[in-house]
Amino acid sequence: MQRMIGGKKQFMNKEKIPGSRLPYEEFSQKLQAVLSRKLAAGISVQVYSMLKNNSLYMDGLVFRQEGACISPIYYLQGYYDRYCQGEEVTDLAWEMIESWQQNNYIPELSGMENFLNDFEKWKNTIVFRLVSRDRNQELLKEIPYIPFLDLAITFHCLVYKDGEGIGSLRVTTPLVEQWGMDNCRLMKLALTNTPHFFPEKLLPITDLLRELLFVPDSHIVSLPLEEPFPEDWNEPLAVTNDSGINGAAVILYPGFLAKMAEQLQDDLYLLPSSIHEMLVVKKEGEYDLQGLSSMVREVNGSCVSPDEILSDQVYLYERKGARVTLASQESFREEDFLQELEEKQAGYKGM
Repeated sequence: MQRMIGGKKQFMNKEKIPGSRLPYEEFSQKLQAVLSRKLAAGISVQVYSMLKNNSLYMDGLVFRQEGACISPIYYLQGYYDRYCQGEEVTDLAWEMIESWQQNNYIPELSGMENFLNDFEKWKNTIVFRLVSRDRNQELLKEIPYIPFLDLAITFHCLVYKDGEGIGSLRVTTPLVEQWGMDNCRLMKLALTNTPHFFPEKLLPITDLLRELLFVPDSHIVSLPLEEPFPEDWNEPLAVTNDSGINGAAVILYPGFLAKMAEQLQDDLYLLPSSIHEMLVVKKEGEYDLQGLSSMVREVNGSCVSPDEILSDQVYLYERKGARVTLASQESFREEDFLQELEEKQAGYKGM
């Protein structure tokens, strides 16, 4: 069985076809034909419709080589966008081949054939992400997860991380059963691994926008939580990780929200900008809850890719009790959650 490794890609509307460009299906067929002609014997390409975040299906192209059990996934929608902007199919094909050849020699991929049977080797790669529960009902039937308010904490094995992105494998229910693991132990491992592999990054929202828009000559540095903020600080802060991928999960890092609230000397409103970042504002600042809620819904409806929407809710972190709450008043206390993990862990060891 060949496993496929995926990373962050963008959603694209296949209906938009610029003047002289091929429709999406013809582009896909031509790209596969060009790749097949250029690849060595024994290597083939196949396209699969893959269930992604928020119940969206995306076409992933996979290189298949005899004796290999894994392959990176190349999501075609992003390549089709570039083709529609003027790039040629042949150039895109060569880029995919070069990327695949480089990935074949990534050290972390050596020995992956034994991945499913060697939990001890890979337990230190387990990380978590935050996704919408309501938008991922189909996916959550197949994978272990922990409910977190209206969200779900899911688990993944990090295969590689470099300047171009990350490669990961989704942890599925059959895999957990084969390992003899449970959600409690996965979460304890991920609470250690995720901050290690993906350190938090804290930016004023103006710096985040400059980073996202690739503004030249921008010197952008993460704000250190260890240093005090100005007393009159009111600018929204963007919370993500050092890669900018699935960074909303940083709010789960032990003690992170408590440190932020201490620095800002206030309870915090948390706005899910996307699965990649959260925006944080002071509760007693210049923003009211109704306006913030409207902003989240409007941004999700007009600015965020469908596969990257996290939630339409606004969350409240209360310093007293270290509690995260929804408008529905459903709440999550970090202390209670960690205690529950300890109790489940003790019960697991006693089995």
